[in-house]
Amino acid sequence: MSEYDWRNPAAYAYMNDYDAEGFGCEYLRRNEYFYKEYMTASEDGEVNDAVASKWGFDFAPQNDLRMEPALWTPAAFPRVLQLVLTTRNPRRSSEAIPLSRLSGADCRATGDDLYVLWKPDKHPHRLIVADGRRDGYFNAVLLPLDESFETRLHAAGRFWRQMSGRPPGPDYGAFPPRSRQLAILTLRIFDARKAGASYREIANALLSSTPIAPRDWRDHPLKHRIRELLRKADRMIYHGGYHDLLFYPHRRGKRR
Repeated sequence: MSEYDWRNPAAYAYMNDYDAEGFGCEYLRRNEYFYKEYMTASEDGEVNDAVASKWGFDFAPQNDLRMEPALWTPAAFPRVLQLVLTTRNPRRSSEAIPLSRLSGADCRATGDDLYVLWKPDKHPHRLIVADGRRDGYFNAVLLPLDESFETRLHAAGRFWRQMSGRPPGPDYGAFPPRSRQLAILTLRIFDARKAGASYREIANALLSSTPIAPRDWRDHPLKHRIRELLRKADRMIYHGGYHDLLFYPHRRGKRR
């Protein structure tokens, strides 16, 4: 049985402001194997490299993914910034920035580094501070010259502006309203199937303005539309398609 009230649009209203990464989380949280593997991966929440590479998380979620920001790896989500320290004596350098400057940040150890979640507004910054457990300082952002350079550069600019007390500026690659509504519809159809609804029930509730009689359903075009959206949902949830949303507006692994 599904935990979602798929017939009620208000149950999905919290997604109306989602970006592509938010929908990536929504698809992933519907994969029961994800939670099962992460809950058994480690007692302290940190997981091994194989599990992190498979799903894209450095840490097991402490709660439902609707209740906490996702702790993606830099490889899975290019907006995760890697911060480094380029001076040997940070306490004597005016350029070194202490982690304490990120007020209210959630810091979690991963080896000698720190995974930092800083949320000055509704869009959190995900940061990995190299040797953060030892030094507690940074003064530079590592920007690899790969296919995700532009995405990281924009994320770095937003981080720098907010750290400097300025507005973050426009969002790079904002998710179009039409794509957002299609993603919500896809999730509702998946949740309906999970709840045991028939395709005709789903069509009558979500897609058709007039009731579809059983005699008209056999060759109805909405049957094929539902199948198409369910194939998309399965690809996103069970076959790693959610990873593609984390690279939006670009395609994962494709050079531009």
